[in-house]
Amino acid sequence: MKSSPKAYNVLKFKPIGEPKVSIIIPFKDKADVLKNCLESIEQKSSYKNYEIILVNNRSQEQETFDYLQNVNHKVIDADIDFNFSKLNNMAADIAQGEYLVLLNNDMEVISPDWIESSLGLAQLKQVGAVGAKLLYSNDRIQHMGMVKRTNGDLCHVNIKVRSNKAGYKNYNRLIREFMCVTGACIIVSKDKYLQVGGLNEELAVSCNDTDFCFRLMDAGYHNLYNPHCALYHFESLSRRGVCESSISQEGAYQAETWQKYLDDDIFYNLNFTGRYFN
Repeated sequence: MKSSPKAYNVLKFKPIGEPKVSIIIPFKDKADVLKNCLESIEQKSSYKNYEIILVNNRSQEQETFDYLQNVNHKVIDADIDFNFSKLNNMAADIAQGEYLVLLNNDMEVISPDWIESSLGLAQLKQVGAVGAKLLYSNDRIQHMGMVKRTNGDLCHVNIKVRSNKAGYKNYNRLIREFMCVTGACIIVSKDKYLQVGGLNEELAVSCNDTDFCFRLMDAGYHNLYNPHCALYHFESLSRRGVCESSISQEGAYQAETWQKYLDDDIFYNLNFTGRYFN
């Protein structure tokens, strides 16, 4: 525990032992993006007991195949239409780790202790998904948890706020509970992942991460934002050209299925304005 500005205490939960962690990264081509992600994990991560499972979803570029020949990680081929949920579930089925990290390929590690700082939280029996502090390349916040807006939609809170800002009651710097965290970077125990059925394969493009978090809540678990797990997220580099009608249908499914949570976000005071704690 150490002091943070404005006299708040900052807690870090050290993991018990060194359990194996399986990092699951779906991708399609964009070898340069994948290379940047993998090199940042390999060179910056202080936690070493991990495996990386790359899920190749119909890559076509020769540059990608050339790069994969020199990668010392598991690669599984998924010759299916894009389905984010199924891609992750396929890898989870063969993962050897006790804990899973679901990670987009357009990421770059910032915090060397990004794995262990979240692993210590994920080991707590009451904790479900642990989300990360994700930044745009200009060091502004892309994700630190999701909240319900007044129109009923979920949105990322404090988006585009400078990452060095403490924020209201130091919220940007403290471990906090949210209904949902983004699936771009989640750590969760494999047992809990399987307990709730993994990601919902009926939600191929969107809402699969929030649906997963809601199912963890239904099972009695708490989803957390961990500010000590920081990565750059070069958002939209992962996938382009998704079907807008699918997104609309999946959003409608979420609104109908999880109305009991969306009606009342107990972790966000509606007196705050829109996307921000202010």
